[in-house]
Amino acid sequence: MAYLPPSRRPYMIWPHDAWRIAVAGALFLFLLAWWQGWLPLPPPGETTPSPVAVAPPTPSVSPSLPPVTATPQPFARPTTPAAVEAPTVERPTPTWTPRPVEPSPSPSAPVPPTPTAIPKPGPDSPELTLSVLGDDRPWLPVRNPLLYGRTAPRTQVVVAVRKEPVSIHTAQADEFGRWQLALPDPLPDGMTWIQVYPGEEPGTGSGLQERILLVIPGTPQVDPPAITPLPLPGPLQTNIPVLSGVGPQGLDVLLELSPAPGEAPRPLATIPVDPRGRWAYAVEEPLAPGTYELWAVAVDEAGRPLTRSAPWRFTVPPDAQPIGPPQAILQVQPIPGRAETSGAPSPVQEIVGLTGTASPDTGLLIYVDGQPVGDTRATREGDWSFVFSPPVPGDGREIRVVEVDPSGRPRAISGPPRLPNAGGEPP
Repeated sequence: MAYLPPSRRPYMIWPHDAWRIAVAGALFLFLLAWWQGWLPLPPPGETTPSPVAVAPPTPSVSPSLPPVTATPQPFARPTTPAAVEAPTVERPTPTWTPRPVEPSPSPSAPVPPTPTAIPKPGPDSPELTLSVLGDDRPWLPVRNPLLYGRTAPRTQVVVAVRKEPVSIHTAQADEFGRWQLALPDPLPDGMTWIQVYPGEEPGTGSGLQERILLVIPGTPQVDPPAITPLPLPGPLQTNIPVLSGVGPQGLDVLLELSPAPGEAPRPLATIPVDPRGRWAYAVEEPLAPGTYELWAVAVDEAGRPLTRSAPWRFTVPPDAQPIGPPQAILQVQPIPGRAETSGAPSPVQEIVGLTGTASPDTGLLIYVDGQPVGDTRATREGDWSFVFSPPVPGDGREIRVVEVDPSGRPRAISGPPRLPNAGGEPP
């Protein structure tokens, strides 16, 4: 007889399992109604405590004991539950000590630089633009680039150099909203992240400017040129002035002249910087009366800008005349004690005096390194002379001669004095 396996019951038989299906469906509908809030039950995760009514205590009298009559005491108060008062809890009054308020700095006080913290630009920050002189090339031409741009007039601009350690610098915008900053520290090789944002003064817009600057190995550090005007008692009376200043040795300086403050400058002349780091230029064409702005831009051999000076303003009065600058010739001699150096005369000399020509019968002021050291007067023929006491060392001193009128107003400024033999620069 063959073996027959036992018959296996199917998974579900409707006549026998209908109650299971009904229970599962009712449970599903109950959970769905609870989840959707159709039932007055708390949602999942929340519980509602049920209030519990506490009945006041009532005195109980035992039927087996005789009633006890209490003798009322004098000044006794009834002790029924309705007459019992809730105890009064005295809470200590909190004491508050105000924090001392630090005085806010005045708007004119300088903002001290923060070595690490970088303030955030606010919604009222002025609109800001950022440009880098020489960023039209793949990498910077100098390690200490010049940053410049525009913002709200007479506001402060903060420059953050994101390198280790972070350095913070500030620049002040002029009345036209122009600002510029030559980074005082050279940038390292590679990429440096620069952030420029407005200061805390209120403005009309907002904006944070960022730039990544690339410096390759071998990039030089070039200090910006500067214009060195003399401390004169008033504007020059000539419309062909002599402009002078200092600059990086071995480079040329491009002078740009703006016909009015705030207007775009135009090229005036390109002059070399002498071995002593000084430059001078005598304006050839008379300037019209007005206020001018002068910029000195250091350029490379191809004439591309590297860095530049801050603008300098000067005024040509309405009654200015084409007065030529006075001429000065140095009178030099070897410094005593340095005449013999390895069997050859020493090139180090000292300046004992000046001679030259100027307008007839006019006064002359002598300046050394921007400071007045004496005065003299030209004869009717226009000749003059001056003796230094003691002699001035000839190691790169800047000597200028200023011609003044009888009332003391400056008329013209000389260029660098020349040597008596070749008309060159002083030693």
